[in-house]
Amino acid sequence: MINLLLFFDDKNLKRHMQSFEDDYIVVTPSPVHADMARLFFDSQRNFDVITISNFIKTYTESIFDDDFELKLKRKSELNLILASLWKIMNKDASFELFQKSFNLLTDFRAFSLNEDILSTILENYNEQISNSVLWFHRTLENLGFVDEHKSYFIISEKLREGNLPILLENEKNIIFMGFDFLTPAQIDMVQALAIRNNIYIPFSKKVFDKSKDFDWIKWITKFDTKIETIDEKDEEQSSLKTIEISKNYLSKALKLLELNNDDRVVISSKNLDQKMIGEIPYSDIKFKVPIDLLYKESSLIEEELMSFTSAEAIEKAQFKSWITDKKDMATGKQDFKTLKSVMLLMDIFLEWESLSEQNTHISSFEAKVFIESLKLNSPRNSIINSRQTQIHLESLNSLDKIDGDHPTYFCASAEYGPIKSSVIDYSEDVQKYLATIGPIRRSEFEFEILKSKLVNKLKMKNSKLVIEKSLITEDAGWSEILSEFELDNISLDIYNKRESLFDYFENKNVSHSITNYSASRLQTYLDCPQKYWLNYILKQSKRVVLPQEMSPLELGLLEHRIIELYLSRYSHYDEEILDELIKLEINKVDKEISDEITLQNILIELKSYTKNIILELVDLKAKFNLKYTFEKDIKNSFNNAIGSIDCYAESNDFNLILDFKRGGASIPTNKGLFEFDKLQLWFYLNQVSLANPDFIKKDFLWGYVNLGELDKSLIYASSKDLKTSVLSKESKLLAKINVLKDDFLDELEKYKALESETLNSLKSEEKFLASPRKDTVCNFCDLKNICTR
Repeated sequence: MINLLLFFDDKNLKRHMQSFEDDYIVVTPSPVHADMARLFFDSQRNFDVITISNFIKTYTESIFDDDFELKLKRKSELNLILASLWKIMNKDASFELFQKSFNLLTDFRAFSLNEDILSTILENYNEQISNSVLWFHRTLENLGFVDEHKSYFIISEKLREGNLPILLENEKNIIFMGFDFLTPAQIDMVQALAIRNNIYIPFSKKVFDKSKDFDWIKWITKFDTKIETIDEKDEEQSSLKTIEISKNYLSKALKLLELNNDDRVVISSKNLDQKMIGEIPYSDIKFKVPIDLLYKESSLIEEELMSFTSAEAIEKAQFKSWITDKKDMATGKQDFKTLKSVMLLMDIFLEWESLSEQNTHISSFEAKVFIESLKLNSPRNSIINSRQTQIHLESLNSLDKIDGDHPTYFCASAEYGPIKSSVIDYSEDVQKYLATIGPIRRSEFEFEILKSKLVNKLKMKNSKLVIEKSLITEDAGWSEILSEFELDNISLDIYNKRESLFDYFENKNVSHSITNYSASRLQTYLDCPQKYWLNYILKQSKRVVLPQEMSPLELGLLEHRIIELYLSRYSHYDEEILDELIKLEINKVDKEISDEITLQNILIELKSYTKNIILELVDLKAKFNLKYTFEKDIKNSFNNAIGSIDCYAESNDFNLILDFKRGGASIPTNKGLFEFDKLQLWFYLNQVSLANPDFIKKDFLWGYVNLGELDKSLIYASSKDLKTSVLSKESKLLAKINVLKDDFLDELEKYKALESETLNSLKSEEKFLASPRKDTVCNFCDLKNICTR
């Protein structure tokens, strides 16, 4: 029988299960979960903890007599065998088609080994993929190979048939623990095991109540299942001590918290990496990080092998000679990691060679298959710092380790990615059909499992949450989690407690004057005074101009120049004229671009970034008789504003102000535009309206043009009538045009006040401290690696 143990608090689950007196086999999804299960049961002898892969291997082998040949095959072996046989039948097929088909094979065999069912699923894929997957499936079945999914079905079938070895006839107690998902094949096996054994599955009561019929935990209860709730829900809302920080302040916050040995730090990511470890401001940290020991060496071999086979297929003898040379070189240098990689690749080659007499040449297809098998066969290990008197660093994957006996600091940063992640999805039709066969993975359900675990741990009395402010309201996952708590914010006074770091910019008390001002000056000062001090007072920049390369800034200026020249001279579009103009302008550039590929890439960008906008502006000119002015000077006699508008136009119907950008990074969102995240367009409109008050009394188009992706431009019309007049489905630039709100003039007045206030503040500024307007300002700042912030 299946016994579903539902719980609200995992501490109550621990007490409940540790009271079990018989012997139990605890099956877990991975070695990491096996380690946590051993800690959970405090190494009690009556709980034998193993991974599901070991359980399946042992169980499958126990079903058959010793003289029965069981053709168990790992994924790396199947990858090599199927690729070899398939390539013989499809000489010109691509590796990408093979890889896509092979992955779908492993996905769908988890649902069924019945060819008719697989055929129905594959009706939703193109003929090439469908035929390939079915061919792979038939090949596995005809050769009698047993993959992971076949193992589950063999066990299920044998258990239902009976006539088992004596040891398997005996009733056992088996606990399946730590699983976020069970495949249909695994569920079928669990249900078959439950015929003669007692199966226990602990699971969160909250998550169970929110699950749907096609989630695995509900699916498994369709069999004979006893559902027991072992504790009661705590209805009181818990208080959670929270330290809210700005971006990049995690390290400083942890340092001010003065952590002690045996304190726990939990990073809100499923996997730790070196950067996360380096952010913890303590020298003694205990951690365990998964590592691919041969990653660097295998990557170098991959690069060399792909280069070797890129032009044409090589003979076996050439490959043998090449790999022997690699082996001898690694041996001579005593480079044992490279040697191990080479030996693994040699084993793969010898296996491939033995599969068929037709395997005589190695093309880029075989090379990619070899590398894929090499990656699958490479040993996996972990970096472990195992000294006892240290701060323990954990990830979300090891939440079950956290017991609450020590202070625990949960750290949430946007750099770790969203806590609510997605899972691999199929098309809607495929999902509907798969849901009739067995449970399907669902990201919302898996998040509920993670949320349940995390909420349980955050409720512990010694828990504190260090979280970036933006995540509390902007991250959907964290918003859901924190809705379970009453937040008790702790102030660390992070921003006033500066560390005794060397300040490269402490002598900022320099005299400065503002003879003129531009949108760029105001933007830089608003973003961060220290950045302004470096750029406009010290006049320093890290930009390096290389004689043989064109920077993004240089490309942008050249694109603006080409657009201006074309539209100043021509009223129609002609491909040959544009091509000739681009060649003429690139020849004027003082660059030594000798590499033909680099030059061709530049020419391709210049054409693609100028052609589409020229077509759009030519069309507007023809329809509305627009008169264009490019790089229009906005200098006024009554103020010190300077600058130039990329594209300015006037007509009897409306006026136009456009600013050209190479990509979307410099274009604000709709919301950001009206929060004055970017000042440029507002600055231009203000200066134009000061010089010509009638400008904004007339209809106008106003916005940012994304030269790289015109359909992602941000363009506004001053009225609905103007939008209707210029709207065109054929136009990428104006297909999604917006209309300014009725209170737009009020927004312009707000901008004028902001501009005046910023200018006055700039004139009186003395300290130029590092105080970024938003955290994102620091992302691309030249000073971010040496800034005292």
